[in-house]
Amino acid sequence: MSNQQVDLLQKHERVAASLVPEWTVENDVFSLHLNDATIEMGMETGLDHVVQPKSWLNRTHKDQTVHEPGLVAWMLVLAEHLADKNVRFVDAGSLFGYFSFMADRLFRSCSSIALEANPESAGYISRTIERFNYERVSVEHCLLSDQAREDEVRYVDGFVFQKDPASESARGYDSNAPKRQVVVNERHLQDFIDESGDMLNIVKVDAEGHQAEFLPPATAALVKSRSIMLMEFDLAEQMSAFNSSNAALCQPFLDADYVMYWGVHRNLDRPFQLETHVRPGMERNSLAVLIPSELA
Repeated sequence: MSNQQVDLLQKHERVAASLVPEWTVENDVFSLHLNDATIEMGMETGLDHVVQPKSWLNRTHKDQTVHEPGLVAWMLVLAEHLADKNVRFVDAGSLFGYFSFMADRLFRSCSSIALEANPESAGYISRTIERFNYERVSVEHCLLSDQAREDEVRYVDGFVFQKDPASESARGYDSNAPKRQVVVNERHLQDFIDESGDMLNIVKVDAEGHQAEFLPPATAALVKSRSIMLMEFDLAEQMSAFNSSNAALCQPFLDADYVMYWGVHRNLDRPFQLETHVRPGMERNSLAVLIPSELA
């Protein structure tokens, strides 16, 4: 364990402990204030979606909290740690673009790409980009996959896209909403990263287990480009449905001299810690921050 790795871990702990976000709502505009940055999003309703931007923003920021504070703290730490880098932030499973917009406001030099399969969410992100002048953010309406295909039919169930309309209801979100058919293009994750070396890729993955399908084909390109991974773990049962595990997805990065910081990002009850491998007890909803050793 190097001094820099310890310093980075301690910096995250300090930032997380002092994280006191402030947010306001005025004229249906949600404004989140983090340090000197302000992230603005519209409090929209009426989307054909299991959750609305307005209710999601209210629920995830109740009592002046912040959504996934452990991850937000890492965003703040990395923005300072990588202040001299040109960053490409790839948001795989962006929902309403929350972290894409945050990256735009926090990183000095940043190009954000929000990847979102739900057309309602993608439309909201597009409107938010235009409304609040997020000139360095773009949105791609696509479903990440292990192959590229045009105009694929999927059935939206909560946050999961299924091929079979008769499939069991998706885990992880309580909804009585009927499944909805959508047409979406499938794309490779590696198509959205910068492989030229001009930019440092930071890839955030939040895909309800679906990463087991699209991440392995992209891993070689991610490792070669020395991309930083902000990888949300899912429950072991959810990963087993994809015949995979969080450990299996992380191992190629660890084998390629990556450093892993792991913790529960939805609350700040315990500090993140350095880990050399994914233990069985880590196969839960949590976050792994995988950083090439030369940057950690």
